Amino acid sequence: QITSALRLLPTHAHASQRVMKVSALKADGMAPVWAALTALRSEREASGAWGARRREQSLAWMWERIQSGLKQAFMASPAVRGQLEATTAAVREGRMPASAAARQLLGAFQPRSPS
Repeated sequence: QITSALRLLPTHAHASQRVMKVSALKADGMAPVWAALTALRSEREASGAWGARRREQSLAWMWERIQSGLKQAFMASPAVRGQLEATTAAVREGRMPASAAARQLLGAFQPRSPS
């Protein structure tokens, strides 16, 4: 069943999916699993896939941090805080479309100028 379930996972270049038995309780099978993981990492490093994946992860993390920082600055803005409750209520009650509310709040947002 586990082997069949692996077919549902996305495949990556150079990925060989296999099922290995291991028991932490019996301390059995760890050496072959560790050897397989070490070999897989070596293969991916040699092909450049490891570094490429790390670079993509770094870019994703950068954008996540930017989004988080922008949201934090947005929510800390006095102009936004002054309008947020009423605007949220208007959307919740159907008196204002979400897109109009977003435009209004974004228009109120005035981020600090870079120094």
